Amino acid sequence: MRISVTAAGVILVALGSVARGDLITFDFDSLAAPRFDRAISGYMTEIYGSQVSTDGARTVAGEFDPSDVLIATSLQLLDRGDFAILFEELPILGAQFEGHIIDPTIGEDFVFTAYSSDSEVFSFSRDNTVDSFDSGWLAFSVPVDRVVISDSCRKDVGIDDLIVQPLPVPGTGLLILAGVGAIIGIRRR
Repeated sequence: MRISVTAAGVILVALGSVARGDLITFDFDSLAAPRFDRAISGYMTEIYGSQVSTDGARTVAGEFDPSDVLIATSLQLLDRGDFAILFEELPILGAQFEGHIIDPTIGEDFVFTAYSSDSEVFSFSRDNTVDSFDSGWLAFSVPVDRVVISDSCRKDVGIDDLIVQPLPVPGTGLLILAGVGAIIGIRRR
């Protein structure tokens, strides 16, 4: 009986590691405004457990609630406003976020584009009819290693409460099989 409890423990540990493919939330409220790429990347990497970096992002206080911090485009002069989030070691399979159009302009004010190895695989856009919106769940057809949030003009857009689903770690299945194999081996003895 004691051996069965040990084998069950192995399976529970293996199943617990499956959670790596579960959803991860970044709410950015613990970052004061203004912070830039380095601080944002450190915060995201710590929560994600794998290297995440941002390029062209800054934190800003929410329009209606100054304690609600979001990440947005950095101040730009002549270039189109955008920032990127790179999931360098562990790509994502889907995402959801609260989008913010900080400076409305004519046309597509908010564009979310997902890339896999520099190939665009998904795009989502909103016009300036709303200041903020919930994207709903965005599932990608292939694992994504970079997302870009942009404005078609030189204005500011941002996101908050970013939820991502990491690609499950390949070794998880092997751990489960090892646990099942241990139970079968123990029962045969």
